[in-house]
Amino acid sequence: MIECPKCQARYEDDATRFCGKCGTDLSTRRVTARQKRDVAREEPRERVDPLLGRVLDGRYRGLSKIGQGGMGAVYKVEHLAMGKMAAMKVLHASLTQDREVAQRFRREAEAVSRLSSPNTVQVFDFGESGGSMYLVMELCKGEDLGAILRRDGPLAFGRLALMMMQVCDALSEAHELGIIHRDLKPENLLVSRARDGRDLVKVLDFGLAKLRDSEEHNAVTARGSLVGTPFYMSPEQIRAEELDARSDVYAMGALMYRLLTGVHPFSAATPVAVLTAHLTEELMPPSRRRPELRIAPRVETIVMRAMAKRKEERYGSAEEL
Repeated sequence: MIECPKCQARYEDDATRFCGKCGTDLSTRRVTARQKRDVAREEPRERVDPLLGRVLDGRYRGLSKIGQGGMGAVYKVEHLAMGKMAAMKVLHASLTQDREVAQRFRREAEAVSRLSSPNTVQVFDFGESGGSMYLVMELCKGEDLGAILRRDGPLAFGRLALMMMQVCDALSEAHELGIIHRDLKPENLLVSRARDGRDLVKVLDFGLAKLRDSEEHNAVTARGSLVGTPFYMSPEQIRAEELDARSDVYAMGALMYRLLTGVHPFSAATPVAVLTAHLTEELMPPSRRRPELRIAPRVETIVMRAMAKRKEERYGSAEEL
């Protein structure tokens, strides 16, 4: 088992190189049997989380912790007056105290609250209480695409296309409002079953998207660590340039490459080396990477154009993609 030292996400597969949640290099993080016992002894501390059982802002009761990442934690909460269950993302206290980050969080929350696509996780409340800033979102069931890929292996294009079209619908609405996601990855795409049995995809983590554009939380910090994951970043995002919808288009191409082949478009020993590959290396076509999967030429054309290094050569929008 491997545990991420930054966000504490755990992976059963010892071959996992980078954390899917925060991008940290995991190559030196094998957990020994003794460490496993130490982790097991520490598990009960989750039950004394100060937010669990507490009523936040006079109306939300914390019921359980759903997840945790580099930016904050997510809880299942109950709206006391309505009895409605929701998900609450609480920013880490250290980020809440950063005036610039707090202002960006507030502005982004206001923008994201206007998103209404059925393929976007809805955000319907925002606030600050007891020194904590939070977003309240719809509570969705399902599993993320990263988990599906690990369980099922590469996806057939017929299934993948229907999923990606839903993601593009969500992105199109966001882009029209000037919101660039900037952190598209399998772990941010939640898949459930619609009433007719088809895959229903919800795009997560719009609420913190633009926080990652601040100088402090850029793709590569002074210590060489990453916010997010390097596998899906566009060249212009790596260079810290002004971004537009085409940066998300590139990430979509990298997503499709990964889901079609089971491997990342660029892999290397370190996160910085992966980022460098996005900037300088020629992309190997998916059909050459995994010839046994018989990926159709028309499918490969879509992926290769979406991942063009020059944004002028990509699809101009998520709608065009």
